[in-house]
Amino acid sequence: ERRRAEQARAASAAAQEPPGRRSGALDMLRNLAATLPPKEDQAIVRAKAIAFLDQGMRAAAQYFAEFARQINSIGPRAARPYDYLYLGRLPTVSLAEAWSDSRPRRVEGNDCCERVLLKYRIRPDPPASVTLQKDDIVRCENYLKAMKTAFQARVVAKNDFGQATGAAFTVSGGLLCELDLRADYDACTVTVELKNVRRPGNQQCRVAADELKDLPDDLGRYMLGADDEFEKLLRRGG
Repeated sequence: ERRRAEQARAASAAAQEPPGRRSGALDMLRNLAATLPPKEDQAIVRAKAIAFLDQGMRAAAQYFAEFARQINSIGPRAARPYDYLYLGRLPTVSLAEAWSDSRPRRVEGNDCCERVLLKYRIRPDPPASVTLQKDDIVRCENYLKAMKTAFQARVVAKNDFGQATGAAFTVSGGLLCELDLRADYDACTVTVELKNVRRPGNQQCRVAADELKDLPDDLGRYMLGADDEFEKLLRRGG
């Protein structure tokens, strides 16, 4: 607003030259240029943007490293349910076996933090029980085995050929949840991907670099079930 006012005064002054003395176009442009702030070198702007995003990613890495340590030390119970593929809603779960890491990348001659990872497991209390039918039996069994989840399966129904048509699964722990932050240093944005965190399967959104400051704590609260505020970003997508 202040810049526009200065530009308007410069243009008005040029228009009010005494009769017989008309201001040249170059003079008008010079007067206008005098009211503008100096342009910052684009290379400097780019370097600042990279440094800002790197700083945010490094802060996120430190946050989740401490978050993982606290989970492993305390084994907290989530304040809200977790929904999990095949098992449905798990009303009460505890968080455990957390692991955090970060990955660097060379960006325009500088070492920058490109990825931040967090993995942890949830334990239903009491153990989760579900009865599945037909093809879901094998799919669920393979799914749980791939994650090295602690479970038991018991056939409860067979067809005339002796093939299982129903099976009861009991899962006592080791359900894997994952968080992955990936920095895009070209667009100066961060992609947030969640896998089995409070909701089954993958969820993803993208945030700007200046949103990274509050993001780790928003995610931490979401994983602990303290609130659902982070879902606003998930609904926004990106």
